[in-house]
Amino acid sequence: MDSEQFRFWRKSLGYTQAEAAEALGLKKPTITLYERGSRHGDGRPVVIPKSIEIACGAMWERRFLPARSAEEADRAAKWLDIVSPETVTRVKRVRIDGPIDVLSIKGPLDVMNRFKTFANAAGHMSYWAAIDDLLKHAGH
Repeated sequence: MDSEQFRFWRKSLGYTQAEAAEALGLKKPTITLYERGSRHGDGRPVVIPKSIEIACGAMWERRFLPARSAEEADRAAKWLDIVSPETVTRVKRVRIDGPIDVLSIKGPLDVMNRFKTFANAAGHMSYWAAIDDLLKHAGH
């Protein structure tokens, strides 16, 4: 992926540079650097990492291509070695009434899957209930 392709990707999804940075887990100056294609000081070319190229492709496909079957998505993810082979059953969560806060976290996939499995097995209808249960168990 070169700088022109990267800029096209960002604009086709309707992202600002800041939004693209957030979506990819990068800082905005990195997005600017990718789009410029070279460093300011010495003019050295900037190489967009393959992992970023794959993430961009996945985000673009999710937006513009028809949904695929879960099995096909799982095979592709396993082939790319980007997900845990553990299967986690998703359950419908309930809405929380009253004041809420949003917590966006990133973590190792195996830990996240273990937490989701715990929440589902314990019969919690929200992740917040599962977190509350874990905190009570830990004495907090």
